Amino acid sequence: MQRWMCRWNKNQHQKEEGKERVDAYGDEAQYRTPLENPFVLELLERLGYDSVENFLENSKILTRDFGE
Repeated sequence: MQRWMCRWNKNQHQKEEGKERVDAYGDEAQYRTPLENPFVLELLERLGYDSVENFLENSKILTRDFGE
C-alpha cells in the first residue's frame, strides 16, 4: 500500500505542477481567447468567413461524423 500511496502522491504533485504551468502560460498569453487573436481572425477571413459567427454557423471544419 505504501508504494501505491507514493505513486498517488507523485501523480498528484505532477498534476498540480502541470496545472500551475498551464495557468502561468495562460496568464502570459498576449491573447486570452482565439477571438481576440488577430491571426485567427485573419485566417477565418482568408477561408471566406466574415465573422466568427458566420464560421460557426456555416463551417463543417469542427464537425466530426462518426456514422458509416
